[in-house]
Amino acid sequence: MWRNWPPKLLIADEVGLGKSITTGLLLRQAVLSGRARRILLMAPKAVLRQWQVELREKLNLNWPIYDGQRLTWFPSPALRGRHERAVARDAWHREPFVIVSSHLLRRADRQAEVLSAEPWDVVVLDEAHHARRKGAGGPQEGGPNRLLGLMRALRTRTQGLILLTATPMQVHPVEVWDLLDLLGLPPEWSKDAFLRFFEDLAQGNPSHEALDRMALLFQAAERHYGRHRRTAARDAGPRQPSSGQESARRLARSGLDSAPHAGRRSTPCGVDGPEARLSRRPADQPAHPGTPPRLS
Repeated sequence: MWRNWPPKLLIADEVGLGKSITTGLLLRQAVLSGRARRILLMAPKAVLRQWQVELREKLNLNWPIYDGQRLTWFPSPALRGRHERAVARDAWHREPFVIVSSHLLRRADRQAEVLSAEPWDVVVLDEAHHARRKGAGGPQEGGPNRLLGLMRALRTRTQGLILLTATPMQVHPVEVWDLLDLLGLPPEWSKDAFLRFFEDLAQGNPSHEALDRMALLFQAAERHYGRHRRTAARDAGPRQPSSGQESARRLARSGLDSAPHAGRRSTPCGVDGPEARLSRRPADQPAHPGTPPRLS
């Protein structure tokens, strides 16, 4: 993540394989390194408390939940009697690190609050498949629902965007494209081109025209993600170049799906473990609610 800042990620592991922990490690590294000073974590209301407990107990990040009226931190001993604070609608987003319900923010009367806030360094959306278009893939397909519309507007108000879902496709592949589009696809990877790509890939023996179309998309991805590819190549050493059409042929032969990665996982620095020692203040007493204590 350090070399590939800002993070633009769709983490779509199956349920229980560690999406929240992976994201938490990434956020902790971003905070400790100074890369991120403002982070918004959006999740369904039912899992807000779970997110807060996971961040506090596993990563020593005590971030408040905004419920529409007040900010509530994890009630650690250092914050006894001071873990709740009423806050106005036009002030909650001044908190540098905050957890908030995606159901709340997608309401028409609340979207302006987050869109008018100071830009964020990272926005996280849990259960991102809720951001979808109406009637996806059907004859009555409509525009984006309120959450997808909010995310399309919010992507210009943040450097990094992390989407979490175990089911990126609910009923139609266009839902996957909608999520990837939030992260910034090459212009050649339009909705129609994305859907046609997988139709071409499904052919038992793709035509020359289909291979050419796939090659053009591979080449567009290589140009668009060139900075990340060059960084990876520099770290891994010299390698043989391959053309977009060669990549398309290999993919067609293998029958395996593939997609370019917008980033890669990093092991955060300074993650608390049993051997960690904190200087000057106990673990439950951060310098600021939401800011992890300094490690000695």
